[in-house]
Amino acid sequence: MDPAALDVAANIVALMLDGRRDIADCIGNLGSAFAIFPKDRPITDLPEFSYLKGRRDMWGRLYESGLIYGLGGVKGNPVSAASEQSLIPDPQYPNQGYWVAVHEFAHHLMNLCFSGEDHAIWAGLRQETLEADLGYGEGLMVNVDEFFAGVSTAYFSIHDTIPRRHVAYFPREVLERLEEFYGALTAVEPDNPEYIRHVSTSGTSTPWVTVAGGTYQHTTLGYSIELLPGWEVERATIYELLLSAASMEIRIRYDLLPDGADSEDELVSLAESDLDGWEQWTREWDEAEVKSFERESGDGLDSYWIRYYGRESPVYCSIDRIHRVLIVSHEGRSYGVVLEGGICGAGQQSNIRDLETILRSFIP
Repeated sequence: MDPAALDVAANIVALMLDGRRDIADCIGNLGSAFAIFPKDRPITDLPEFSYLKGRRDMWGRLYESGLIYGLGGVKGNPVSAASEQSLIPDPQYPNQGYWVAVHEFAHHLMNLCFSGEDHAIWAGLRQETLEADLGYGEGLMVNVDEFFAGVSTAYFSIHDTIPRRHVAYFPREVLERLEEFYGALTAVEPDNPEYIRHVSTSGTSTPWVTVAGGTYQHTTLGYSIELLPGWEVERATIYELLLSAASMEIRIRYDLLPDGADSEDELVSLAESDLDGWEQWTREWDEAEVKSFERESGDGLDSYWIRYYGRESPVYCSIDRIHRVLIVSHEGRSYGVVLEGGICGAGQQSNIRDLETILRSFIP
């Protein structure tokens, strides 16, 4: 195993113990350990987890299958583990990353050192989040343990999980409690201002940097759109604006409407045309459905929202796509606008919220 993985793991542990002194003392008193297993080897090769051979996790995966990238410590076995490739990123292992170590050590802290008050607080915050119906998936909301570990990775601003900016959509106390538990973080720019690194109060810095987001302003129509970290404007005219990333995209189409056209009729026509296009595209798919097709009105805003889901075949990822159809005016002319947001692959629950946020922020 690469010895550098040990340094990264130690840095993450120090970073996560920089808040409450009672938590740090608890970890030390319990003789906790953080184990690392080599790439291409299962976690069950570690002696502390060998007893899991032949067993399956809560999602039905065999522990020795190589699909388990880490585990959190529990009372009676105060050892957390992460794969080497989650600490030293390698493009051959796209499903692993720094988030594994942070996520599993968050489980460790909760399982071993939470007080009764801590458990009650986080159970209440999870329930508030469920009632708010924020749209996050089962992986985050299945229980309070996964909820705490999931929002912990967001707090430390690891790019390939729920973005830190998403914490704003949770009950306000979530961020306040994370800051109290882990200590305050300060965002600083490294040598390249397009990237951000977070540093704890004691000066411990994250071993990862987060790609800074930005804002795109359409030069003709004047609308501002917040960009996700890593997204770039590839092409921009009055007719089309395309933003893209590896597994996400937003496409905004502008079509000049006939003079004197009835806006309400045009809105319905645009929505039905978009719906028909999806049905044509997915005709040969194994699975395809329209999750919603509804009109939203209020505060002078009229638009159709269409939500699509599809799976081309079992070997391809699920696709979740949202369209918002509306009418805008510019210099006395009317335009039909279709805002499309689509994602494919891991992290769908969080990314779809980003898409909805951006599409909703587009107001004529």
